[in-house]
Amino acid sequence: MTINIAEYPNVKSRALKLGLSDPINIVFIPRGFLEAEDKSDLLNEASVSTLRTLFRQNNLDETRLDSTEDKIPYLHENSFDWIAPAIFFSASYLSENPEAISIACGIIASYVTDYFKGIKKQPVVKLEVVVETTKNKKTKKITYEGGLEGIKELAEAVKEAVSE
Repeated sequence: MTINIAEYPNVKSRALKLGLSDPINIVFIPRGFLEAEDKSDLLNEASVSTLRTLFRQNNLDETRLDSTEDKIPYLHENSFDWIAPAIFFSASYLSENPEAISIACGIIASYVTDYFKGIKKQPVVKLEVVVETTKNKKTKKITYEGGLEGIKELAEAVKEAVSE
């Protein structure tokens, strides 16, 4: 299991530059977000639609970067690993909902456990959480790669990064 923390560009500025919606709550960051020259270069991970439903059922408020008229397409890959979309949490949302990260990690752990039920080999989960820190409004990316058991540690690493 590995957890890494690194600086990340400002998500709001980047989204607005690409002509996307303002990321005010929780946002699923599409693949190619930092490299894209245009929003047509973006792709959502296949798991985004499922996670949107699960987050909504658990009262986690997600803001879509795309619109109903101009949706970001989905990318479906066949792999034994489960690759989640990067998930952004704004500082204002986290200040109002301090348990949102733990809830989100719990939702993901439950979903992936059910997804791989009956498979003997332990799946590898790859997950990135991007957060605005509360004190200096910088953005940090916390990357996790490992088994299901380490997702709780990811939640703690994210909480620490937020309070810096």
